[in-house]
Amino acid sequence: MKAPLHVHFITSGVGSPYPPLESAIIHALREQVQQVTVAHPKEELPAGSGKPDLLLVFHALFMPRHRLSQLKRAAAQTAVWFTDDPYYSDWSKEIAVHFDFVFTQDRNSVQRYERLGCKRVYHLPLAADTSVFHPVKVPDSYASDLCFIGSAFWNRVRFFEQIIARLEDKKVTILGLWWDRLKAPEGSHVMLSRSHGDEGWISSEEAVRYYNGAKIVLNIHRSIDDPFNQNSSALDAHSINNRTFEIAACGAFQLLDIRKDLGEYYTPGKDIIPFASVEECVRLINLYLSKDRKRRAIAERARRRTLSEHTYGKRIEALLKAIGLAAGEGT
Repeated sequence: MKAPLHVHFITSGVGSPYPPLESAIIHALREQVQQVTVAHPKEELPAGSGKPDLLLVFHALFMPRHRLSQLKRAAAQTAVWFTDDPYYSDWSKEIAVHFDFVFTQDRNSVQRYERLGCKRVYHLPLAADTSVFHPVKVPDSYASDLCFIGSAFWNRVRFFEQIIARLEDKKVTILGLWWDRLKAPEGSHVMLSRSHGDEGWISSEEAVRYYNGAKIVLNIHRSIDDPFNQNSSALDAHSINNRTFEIAACGAFQLLDIRKDLGEYYTPGKDIIPFASVEECVRLINLYLSKDRKRRAIAERARRRTLSEHTYGKRIEALLKAIGLAAGEGT
């Protein structure tokens, strides 16, 4: 049963990389509440008698600052969902105090917002859009031994500089922005792509194909101290990224650099395989490339857990419950 609510959802804006996530969130909202209005961050906020029950802003970093003071007049309750913590914490700390509820995808950022005076702060991780990220058969052109999709932040460049020469004749596919920073060794079987699509981002549909074509998908989180960041306090990141859930939803086997709260979502060593160093990563790559059945079994366990626990439907359900707007809670 849908809750008799009107949710006004404000997107991150044109030119951001988040529309695929927002589409999944909007769909989940429409599954759970009776009315959802979608708006751009620069559009006028609701006013008058038609004010929504909840104004939910996604990301919020591109919202004009003069609109922040208007938020409390625009809806019965307001909430923001920060999805890149702590990498833009210098900006988000100025924004969070304007909202009734603050949700962050990073567990370690909760106390920071509380110290700023935010009264109701919750950890709400991202998830997988399982209507997009799922197992599919793909042409051989998408096949690889090892695949990575993501921007070439410098910690990732340094990581690949150390492992590529040690992968010998493995077919490695690396896709995303700025990969001209990496110089693949002469004679290596590395396919580098700086960008895909009009905006330079890899589309979700293409990512699904590459994930399904890879024997191993590598997942390396960005560093907290990359020059691109706005994180002057160097706040540490504890939570896994959305790619962790998306790769798992595809039924693809992944190796990822460990994060402190990984065990809250997957069981390390059982349905996901973390590594703590370059040396360990190289060893695990060589090990699991030789164990097809074990690799597939681990990936399938992660896929099933994602379907049952890590969907956007589950996240929106948790968000509405935290605010007190879930179906049956006073609605």
